[in-house]
Amino acid sequence: MATLEELQRSTAEVGESVHRATFSCAFHKSGFYGRVARRKLLLKQSHKKSRLQFATSHVQDTANMWRKVLWSDETKIEVFGINAKRYVWRKTNCTSP
Repeated sequence: MATLEELQRSTAEVGESVHRATFSCAFHKSGFYGRVARRKLLLKQSHKKSRLQFATSHVQDTANMWRKVLWSDETKIEVFGINAKRYVWRKTNCTSP
């Protein structure tokens, strides 16, 4: 699915001038509304398997051992582009893509 700006640009490329509000009204009349898309976790099955293996191998570790661990999960790193909200068009009460 394209954004309103992309739709507007594509119509301009073919020589038509359509305002974004026109697209928005057309989507609304068809029962679609703009929503913020849910974030999808980028964990593959192999990631889940290795995490479970790590957890089961360390289940008997003491609290004193865990106090010695340096936790570095407070750093925000954007690996896959900008960390912005993505808007999608969905029908009312619809959760599927």
